[in-house]
Amino acid sequence: MKGLGEKSTAYFCYLIVNVWWYLSCLMGILFAGLLSYEFFGSSHPNSIFGLTLPIKSDLITLKNPEQYEYLSTGPAKGMIDFDYILQHTPYAYITWAIFIAIAIALFLLGLYQLRNLLKSATNNTIFTGENVRRLKIIALLVFLVEPLEWLAYYLTIHFLGPASEIIAHGIGEFKLEMPLIGSDWTFLIGGLLLYTLAAVFEKGNEMYQELKLTV
Repeated sequence: MKGLGEKSTAYFCYLIVNVWWYLSCLMGILFAGLLSYEFFGSSHPNSIFGLTLPIKSDLITLKNPEQYEYLSTGPAKGMIDFDYILQHTPYAYITWAIFIAIAIALFLLGLYQLRNLLKSATNNTIFTGENVRRLKIIALLVFLVEPLEWLAYYLTIHFLGPASEIIAHGIGEFKLEMPLIGSDWTFLIGGLLLYTLAAVFEKGNEMYQELKLTV
């Protein structure tokens, strides 16, 4: 059995993804429960959810504008509380919840494919047709992020009614707002994918060196 210092990059990456996989499954279940509770069971005095969207720049004024004539302001970000959405435009909440469920499902699917890819790397079966299929699925899921965000944004704005008048034009920052939980995983996911690529190349190099020794 290999010691800790002799473990491969693929092994450590697999451990990270494996833990992340189980935590993501747990968070997905909790999100589903919280979304249902917010809609059916909560009295909504202080909603823990909200939509972060860009606000029109003409609604934002500086305290002393004459002192800042050289400064031009763009759209700021504001969060529409789900207390308002649930009371006035429940269809916007339902639309948002559906897209959140789809996003979580696609994220779990991609993470599952990555987990299986790394597992096969630790078992020295990295270059297989199944792993090619897994990589294609992961790539497709990455390509789907922007179109889904665009569609979710415009459908939600469509159902917001009067509240949509304060929203700036263009794709908004469509985020889930929760205390103590980070909302931007871009760099973490990108780093993990690059680390996985390094693990694949490391395993391929090991197999190549073994092949040279046997020839």
